[in-house]
Amino acid sequence: MKFAVGSQNPSKVACAQLIGNRLFDSVDVIGVSVSSSVADQPSCDEECIEGAINRARRALERVEDADYGIGMEGGFHRIGDRVFESGWIVVVDRNGKIGIGSSARMELSRRVFARMQEGLELGAVTDELTGRKGVAQQEGYMGLITLGHVPRVEAYSHGLLFAFAPFISDPMFWE
Repeated sequence: MKFAVGSQNPSKVACAQLIGNRLFDSVDVIGVSVSSSVADQPSCDEECIEGAINRARRALERVEDADYGIGMEGGFHRIGDRVFESGWIVVVDRNGKIGIGSSARMELSRRVFARMQEGLELGAVTDELTGRKGVAQQEGYMGLITLGHVPRVEAYSHGLLFAFAPFISDPMFWE
């Protein structure tokens, strides 16, 4: 079994490896750099889903012997006067079948969102606040605000499992 992930972000590739090994015992995961064709920091669920679909399809095109393409796209979403971050995950197979899932949502602080409104991506804001580089490729914002209890790999893993649901569950749920 082989997965093509539409990103070279180590946490996204690790998430695909974790879930692939759980679902299929052993999987080869290849991360490839592809365009999402959406904003670097999507600002609604629809844009995140579109970006994840684009990443999944393009990854599958790039890795010719992959069984599934996987796209993961994080973004923020307004609900009332609050702002939340989540990741949308898409799985596409060679027949064009699509499964979609999402991570849990977490609220962004006003301080963090204010910096994002100035044009910074969440990863850049997180790096700025921590004085570190590449937090998004490690535990991510999710891991930081949960004190490491829910690192990005785990936060995205539930969404990936939900995205695989149409491929692994009883077809009666999808008719």
